Amino acid sequence: MDTAGLLDRLASRRYIKDMTAQPPWWRPYQLPPQLKALAPEPNSHFITSDGTGRSDGGLFSLDGVHPTTIAYGIVAQELINVMLAAGVRFRHSDGSVRTAPVTVDFDRLIRRDTLVNQPPANLDSTLNILAWAQSSLGLLKRTVYFRV
Repeated sequence: MDTAGLLDRLASRRYIKDMTAQPPWWRPYQLPPQLKALAPEPNSHFITSDGTGRSDGGLFSLDGVHPTTIAYGIVAQELINVMLAAGVRFRHSDGSVRTAPVTVDFDRLIRRDTLVNQPPANLDSTLNILAWAQSSLGLLKRTVYFRV
């Protein structure tokens, strides 16, 4: 499974917003209908909230590196697709063979993904404070000389 290729297809900033950066092989990833129905549609931007719910992001957690529950679901679905193409048979808990399509239950994942359906209400204001602190400390480091 080409996980890096999957992440490239989900990369909102790199290829979706900058059409000139798109390589000839690239095509955007088609989110499952349950994820496309979310407002706003999940993307690879840093997750933010406006006090009433998620206002951007949704595929990566608060550290900006690890996937959210729904993004792990996307990876799982792609792995299932690769396994099906290789002839792997999926079974129900009683041992009977599952018939196509074999899909991840994205409705269940959405309900369980608190970052997507109940993000911290103060996320934007906290990020703004951290950005201010980083900017201020960076300025302080450049203007004040410290001897060690």
